[in-house]
Amino acid sequence: MNKFLQWGLLCCAALSMNSCAFGDDEKDIEIVDDPMTETEVYYIAGTVYDAGTATALSGVKVEANGESVTTESDGQFQFEVPSKKDYTVTFSKDKYLGVNAEVTIASSAANRSLVALGVKLAAKSETITVEANKEKEVSDKEEREEANVIITIPAGAATESFKMSVTPYEEPQKVNSSLKTGKETIDVALKNIAVEATKNEFTSDLTVTFMNIASDNVYFENAEVYSQGGLARAIDGWEKENIKVTASNGNYHFDTKQLKAKYMLTIEAEKNTGAENKSEYNLVNGKNELKVDNSGNNSAMKDIAIKVEAKAGWEFTVNPTKALEDVGITGSDLTNMAATIKDIIEAQEGGFAKYYTVEYELKASVSGNHIMYYRNRAKFCEKAYTFDIVVKGGKNVKAVVKVKAYTGMEDLYQNEEATQHSGGKI
Repeated sequence: MNKFLQWGLLCCAALSMNSCAFGDDEKDIEIVDDPMTETEVYYIAGTVYDAGTATALSGVKVEANGESVTTESDGQFQFEVPSKKDYTVTFSKDKYLGVNAEVTIASSAANRSLVALGVKLAAKSETITVEANKEKEVSDKEEREEANVIITIPAGAATESFKMSVTPYEEPQKVNSSLKTGKETIDVALKNIAVEATKNEFTSDLTVTFMNIASDNVYFENAEVYSQGGLARAIDGWEKENIKVTASNGNYHFDTKQLKAKYMLTIEAEKNTGAENKSEYNLVNGKNELKVDNSGNNSAMKDIAIKVEAKAGWEFTVNPTKALEDVGITGSDLTNMAATIKDIIEAQEGGFAKYYTVEYELKASVSGNHIMYYRNRAKFCEKAYTFDIVVKGGKNVKAVVKVKAYTGMEDLYQNEEATQHSGGKI
């Protein structure tokens, strides 16, 4: 056979063998689905506190999206929800007043968005028997000076004995995964109370007194009352009461012949929410970044655990005491007003002024000859609350309280085939 022909045939055979070998190598690389990209999920999480002790509350039943969990010693709860929509989260515990929180996963929410909320539960106040034709004060505390609210039933207002309790509590704010920035005027609650009674219609006025909100020298103007639900029917939306609110000696009063299930005493304040900041990172498996390098390996790596410690909660950057001192308020005027503004901010931001972490676990799979990188950014913003305060005998002032609040998290995820030029680090 011609030498050149033999050489050509050998070359063709070698090329054919190499081609087959390359094809076999390609087939041997294991490609798998990655749950990080295949699954849509959002998180609703947070901490429940005892309103009286400011400590985490265990044994709270928390329900959302048809599921139920119970808080343990850290007071935390967590849900995975599948859709962008509104959710109602309910909180209940024996001998405590149950509350609901409204959470929205906005249509703009990125996959694996987190909405965290702090919730206070208040222990139910003692039920008091009110005797017919006798004046009686019903409050949340035995000592009048320590009470948060007192309802005075005058003699003759009821013609028969009945039972009654009044419990101050905190109404959870609606929380949205989409942050609303800029200035806005909002109604903020000075106090919320829940009333339970076996009678709600009276022949003369009852006086509802919200105690120790300010002082006789410094106070808020134009307080208004909203109510929710009659005692004989289900709770519904808040409705404004057309009644006069009077301030004296740091207390606020209004009169009514008909008791409602809940009352909220409000004032106006200005809220200025800054842009969302993403300059901080959450820990991922104890580090700022997770890298899984499976380059050069044909076999896939499945069900890799990604443990995230997401920052949540809020703290004062200018607390109420400092804000009031800056505008010249001192002494007992400062003490009472600072306590009230602290309560207002806690009701707006949820829970108490403290940071905490929400821990949860993701799963990822890395195909053969792939590299995965994962980082998780904490989102936060700065907020300023401005309060108009009346100073008796002086010039009215504006006190500005500021907070830093964590608002969620954002994934930075890359899982791609390893190449000579990828450089793929996030």
